[in-house]
Parts: sequence; C-alpha cells; structure tokens
Amino acid sequence: IASMGLSPKTDMAQCHNRGDISVNFGIVQDIRMGGIVGRYYRASSETGNELSVENCSNSGNLYYSVKDEMKVYSSSTTYYNMIGGCFPQIDDISTGLMTLSNCDNSGTIEVDMAPTNSHILTMVEVGGIIGYIRGQVEVRDCENRGKEITLTMNKPNKNFTIGGLFGRVIAYADASKPILLSNCANYSKVLSNITEKSLVESYIGGAIGEMYAYADKTYTIRLNNIDNYGSVVSMSQNYIGN
Repeated sequence: IASMGLSPKTDMAQCHNRGDISVNFGIVQDIRMGGIVGRYYRASSETGNELSVENCSNSGNLYYSVKDEMKVYSSSTTYYNMIGGCFPQIDDISTGLMTLSNCDNSGTIEVDMAPTNSHILTMVEVGGIIGYIRGQVEVRDCENRGKEITLTMNKPNKNFTIGGLFGRVIAYADASKPILLSNCANYSKVLSNITEKSLVESYIGGAIGEMYAYADKTYTIRLNNIDNYGSVVSMSQNYIGN
C-alpha cells in the first residue's frame, strides 16, 4: 500500500508482505519505504478519524541505495529518508487515534547512502517496525526479528537515527495526544557503519534511536515493556544506547 490516512475510518488487518523490496536511486530525494505501507500522514485539519492496523507482518528484505552521481535537485534543501520494516512514517497530528498492534517484521533492512556531494542535506530515520513517529499514536505488541538493520553512509551531514523498533519518536505539542509504546521487543542486530567521520548528530538504539518530547508538556511519550535483545554496533561517535 503506497499511502494511507485520508479515509474517514480505516481498519487494516491480516496484511502480509513476503517479497523483497529494493529501491536504487541515482539522485538524493525524499523517500518513504516500508514493508507494509509506504506512508501514513494525517494533518491537524482531519477531525475524528480513526485508523487501526493489526496482525500485519513483513518478512521481505528491504534494501535502499542512493547515489547522487547523476544530478542533485537542490543543495539547500533537506531530504528526508524514512525506512521501516512495517511503516516508514506515521505522522498523525489529527484529532483521531492511530493504533498499530501485533505487527511484526522479520526482514533484513539495509540502507546504503553514498552521496558524492557532501553538501546535500539528508536526514535518515530507520526503524525495525517504524522509522518515524509523531502525533497521537499507540503501538503495542509488535516485534522486530529481522537478522540485521544496517545503515551505511560515507558523507553524513545531517542527523540520522536508527532503532531496532523505532527510529525517531517525536511527541506532538499537545499533551492530550500522547504517544503510547508498549510490549514491543527487538531481536535484530543494529549496525551503524559510517565510513567518514563527521560532526553530525547520530542516534543509535537497540529499541529506539531518538525520542523527543516538549519540555513543558507531561506524559507526551509513554513507554511500557519496551525490550531489546539484539546487539548494537556503531562506527560513529555520537549517541548510542542499548
């Protein structure tokens, strides 16, 4: 499924992908790549909508490779690359609730970023289940059992995050719309292979790469029984957690 989020109420269950997905680009650009859904987004103008995804899985391997040898769109634009075993991006700032439950990934995830132009600003968010989360979202009873999650970059120049379960988790500014993550486990190895040292911030975690919540809000991100059983290996110098 390429995109979800525009229908008044959507229920999705028992959807399974078993095929490998490979994307090779000659230019740097925005990309959303997931084993089940390509992108999920709802704007604040959407009211009352609900989305439920349950008992879905991906067993296909995900491979994403980009080199900008052909041309560059813009050297002043930041390009967002989000990759997830199930969802690359869940961005829900509507008044509805998005629930993801009992969804698993068992495929290997490999991201190879090798831009020849170090001035291209690229943010990368990779997660075994979801690459990027923001808004009123509840995720429960999900597992990542893929063999490995690997991110290789030769000229990193912007923030990148890798998590065995979730790459980047950002709470919305409204504390009444918390993110709830519960009863999820990662068993995959998480590897950050940065071939050129840089001063960019990187976040690598066995369960979650990065979490961000507004300082003046309370309980905007809630965690319960989030476990990591996989090894975490990083060739970079920044923030690493198990």
